Amino acid sequence: MRRYSEKANFLVIYIKEAHPDDSVWAGKPSARFHGNTHSCIKERNEAAKLLQPFFPCPIYLDGMADEATTLYSAFPDKMAIICDSKIAYIGEQGPWGFRVDEMVACLERILKR
Repeated sequence: MRRYSEKANFLVIYIKEAHPDDSVWAGKPSARFHGNTHSCIKERNEAAKLLQPFFPCPIYLDGMADEATTLYSAFPDKMAIICDSKIAYIGEQGPWGFRVDEMVACLERILKR
């Protein structure tokens, strides 16, 4: 993000937890981030605040009906480029589907316009 921060705007949409502590998918809690399933937007906001120091961009919240998650098939993670109100790039579900090199190449093509 920092490399392109003067040429592009970045944001994070914080969605529901992929492995909340109170689910069968909990596994081992992260040393930095863990918590239960969010039951209200206030809880989701509090969890998102924990991430802010790690992202040099705004963090927005998906609604409790998970609208962005559904629209972009974003669970558990997704990277996308939106240009002129259109999807210019949308990656596979992450983190295993992340293709950062593809996304960067797309961003560089857009910035050359």
